[in-house]
Amino acid sequence: MKYLSRVDKSVLLLILFLVSFLVYLPALNAPFFWDDYISIPEIQPYRGIEHTESRPLRIFSFFLDSYLWRGNSAGYHFTNLLLNSLAIILAFFFVNFFLKHELKSFFVTLLFALHPIHTETVIWVKNRTEILFFIFFALSFLTYRKNFLLSFFSFILCALAKETSVIFPLLLTLHIHFFEKKKKHLPTLPFYLIAFLRAVYSIGRAGEIVGRGVLPDFSSHIALIINTFAFYLEKLVFPLRLLVDWSPDMSFSVLSILICFVFAALIFFRKADLKTRFFFILLFLAILPYSNIIFIAGRPLGEQRMYFPSLVFIMLAFTLVDSILRKEVFKYSLLFVVLLSYGGRTYLRALEWKNPVLLWKQAEKYYPDSPRIKHNLGGIFYEKGDYERAKMYYLRALGKSADESGYYLSLHNLALIYMKENDFENAEKTFEAVLKKGPGNPAVLYNAGLLFLKEKKYEKAVHYFERVRKLLPENMQVYNNLAVAYMFSGKSEKAASVLEEAIGIAPEYEKGRYNLIVIYKKSGKRKAALTEAEKALEVFPNHPVFLKLYQELKS
Repeated sequence: MKYLSRVDKSVLLLILFLVSFLVYLPALNAPFFWDDYISIPEIQPYRGIEHTESRPLRIFSFFLDSYLWRGNSAGYHFTNLLLNSLAIILAFFFVNFFLKHELKSFFVTLLFALHPIHTETVIWVKNRTEILFFIFFALSFLTYRKNFLLSFFSFILCALAKETSVIFPLLLTLHIHFFEKKKKHLPTLPFYLIAFLRAVYSIGRAGEIVGRGVLPDFSSHIALIINTFAFYLEKLVFPLRLLVDWSPDMSFSVLSILICFVFAALIFFRKADLKTRFFFILLFLAILPYSNIIFIAGRPLGEQRMYFPSLVFIMLAFTLVDSILRKEVFKYSLLFVVLLSYGGRTYLRALEWKNPVLLWKQAEKYYPDSPRIKHNLGGIFYEKGDYERAKMYYLRALGKSADESGYYLSLHNLALIYMKENDFENAEKTFEAVLKKGPGNPAVLYNAGLLFLKEKKYEKAVHYFERVRKLLPENMQVYNNLAVAYMFSGKSEKAASVLEEAIGIAPEYEKGRYNLIVIYKKSGKRKAALTEAEKALEVFPNHPVFLKLYQELKS
């Protein structure tokens, strides 16, 4: 391996970039998945449904994607792959900052790039927040002593990316304590201030963001935290079984607890150097925000959360192996085997992500009673138009739900299927049941309005669309449907008023302008229709539809 030490750094970085990109290449053909439909504005049924965005940097990146890719899932995946490759490059410099050895740093970063636990982070579009968090986390740390303003600005972006940024000032303090001769802690105070503000905001909205859960007692909470740590360590050491959904009752295993003890023993029962102790403490800090200190009821365990912790884990493991195995032949043989197994598993997992049914079936094998898995399988078949299988899974989800109010999302989608099948009687009954369980849900109210619009029960449609308008005052489709309901119920003035309000909010709302002209025309208000046609042509010059309407009204 001596010749590798003479390889130019730029070549090593190019290898890292290409490997980290190519290993995930199959994922470019993967569709959007699960929470993508809540997190990505462009593909939401309409904005603002059941989602609280606490990570502005991610949503900003989605708006850029929307401009570039126009809803094409391959484009969003391409962005994720590029961001991941950029993160890998920064990871090299982050590792080399500590190891001071380019060849060792290259192999540590290569292990990080190929670790299979990252597949959920890189391929699942909404999880790019983990990558964005790490990019600005690493950049802030690497520039801290060279350019304080750049470091501080990078940390602000890190805080906007994800709430786990709160550990960054602790890393600074830890590094100063362990490695710097002049213990200058004062410059870290601005970072602590930003971290404090981010923590207060995140804790205050934890219930909305993660669905804060309730555990029976304090001892149960402590047990969950320990089990979570053990679970993540097991996945970092043996990333063999990977699932898209985990439950806290699966986190405990003898193997995972044993791994915890082994790592502790390696540190405290052996004369570990400062660097090894530092990595061990940093690994604890990196996992801590994900350890269910605030119990994440919705999804207490997630592989995507191990993006940065896995880098620290690999740094620690590499340092330990490097100090224990003296002969290079053993070191590099072990390294080769691990790299080959990691790379193969990651590539195969990337292929699996192209098939959402396969992913959920894998999870169902281990969680046969999970209503969420049944619900998501129902959703996939619903999107495919296979309503019979979708109904089957939704009904199973309802039957497996431990929630007294039932799994109302499945009930809601069941109502949508009845509506598509024109089974209006069952659709009405099901929507009625859904609204009892989630009376303020805008998606349910909106779809109930669509049902009554389809049934030509216009007064009821107006009732539901008016409620949605209050909840989603900037959604143009709601205004349009409300106007249609008013128009067919014989209230053309109300319909026109609703569309005027919509155009006031969004002057370039083309459909709204067209319908307003048509309403005025049908109501015999030709002068008002002509005025609106003129206004439309000011916004959309030479638009063929508006020109035609204008000429008809003028003549």
